[in-house]
Amino acid sequence: MEVNFFGQVSLTKSLWPLLINSTHANIVLISSVVGTFGFSQRSAYSASKHALEGFFESWMIENNRPNIHFTTVSPGRIYTNISYSALKADGTSHQQLDTGQANGISAEVCAEKIIKAIHADKRKVYVVKNEIVMIMLRKCFPYLFFKIARKLKSV
Repeated sequence: MEVNFFGQVSLTKSLWPLLINSTHANIVLISSVVGTFGFSQRSAYSASKHALEGFFESWMIENNRPNIHFTTVSPGRIYTNISYSALKADGTSHQQLDTGQANGISAEVCAEKIIKAIHADKRKVYVVKNEIVMIMLRKCFPYLFFKIARKLKSV
């Protein structure tokens, strides 16, 4: 919560006086696909991203300013080495590349999609591969989503 939620909220609140006086500003929020739906072994992370999206959606509506645009970026699995540095429950280093990340979108493709979304003033962009299926199921067929999600592994 400190980094994923409060960090982005605090930074935006600090910059808000400057932003409201600018001719055009774009606040880019880094969420996650699990800000859209919960996922096994990601409850705290998912909660922080749900909170982030809810807070800024409300803020955007409450502070309707034509000069300030909000873009929420929701990446899925991105091919990075972050899982090597992840900590296990006992505090030791994970020291391996998770399958989900190994099969994820490259960081370069992710960055390109984010830049395009910002330039297009998109309100929300999903940077995903196969996760798009789960997003659509969650929105259109929640019962089926929960049935499948319970069977999926987080790695």
